[in-house]
Amino acid sequence: MILGTAALGMEYGISNRTGEPDQRQCYTMLQRAWENDLRHLDTAPVYGKAEQVIGDFIKESGYDFTADTKYISSQPGAGQMETSLRESKTRLRCRINTFYLRSLQQYYDPGIREKLKSLKKEREIENAGISVYDPSELEEILADGECIINTVQIPFHLFNASKWMNNGLLNRACESGIRIYARSIYLQGLMFCDPYSKQAEKLNAGIYLSRIRQMAEVSGLSVRDYAFSFAASVKEIQDIVIGFETMCQLEENIVLNNKRHRLEEKEIQDIIRFSEEIPDTVTDPRQW
Repeated sequence: MILGTAALGMEYGISNRTGEPDQRQCYTMLQRAWENDLRHLDTAPVYGKAEQVIGDFIKESGYDFTADTKYISSQPGAGQMETSLRESKTRLRCRINTFYLRSLQQYYDPGIREKLKSLKKEREIENAGISVYDPSELEEILADGECIINTVQIPFHLFNASKWMNNGLLNRACESGIRIYARSIYLQGLMFCDPYSKQAEKLNAGIYLSRIRQMAEVSGLSVRDYAFSFAASVKEIQDIVIGFETMCQLEENIVLNNKRHRLEEKEIQDIIRFSEEIPDTVTDPRQW
């Protein structure tokens, strides 16, 4: 499990009811994560003050977290990217495992491609990654013969499973040496919304939320357990990025990580078939 840290520096998620935690709360949660061997963090410069909070805690505690971060700027060029990485490393005060690009436009910049190669060679970063939204983007990366990218984050959840799994795409990516990390497994908290809530009504998602509750109940799981167990049961998913807003949610993540319930193959196939009927206006937050 990789802990997503957006909520450490900003209000995040459609179901957020607690707001941004204060510094003391952030430190307490990071301490608890460390004690439970959750020491791999996912962050970004645009997550408010999250990088700074993490770095300040590392300085105070001496704990050796590992972090993944991202190049967010729309400004092209290798120089801008390297500056972003240096600034993130200064704030974080820890080893950068994966440095993510956020778009194919960045990936196709010749200067950025060469800089990523040199950063990996010089061990400034362990891995070069990209965060994508659509299967077509992963297809493009697989079609590229240079293999600069070795880690890809995808939005992978109960509502969009068929998009990623019906054509063997994830299996082909793994066979090519790319690690697949799942993010947004709760669809920015939509999975937890009441089917009759205003959010669900606005997105016309109520019928799908009700169905997920029924499917989870049949499996003897909560919606949280069901969504996590699905991602953890797909063999092509190497790890899961999962966020938290409160200590209670972190404790739930710890429990999920420790028990790792596996779904049966029939349950996985049922989810894939169910997701085929859900429109992009529900599954893609960019359309909300």
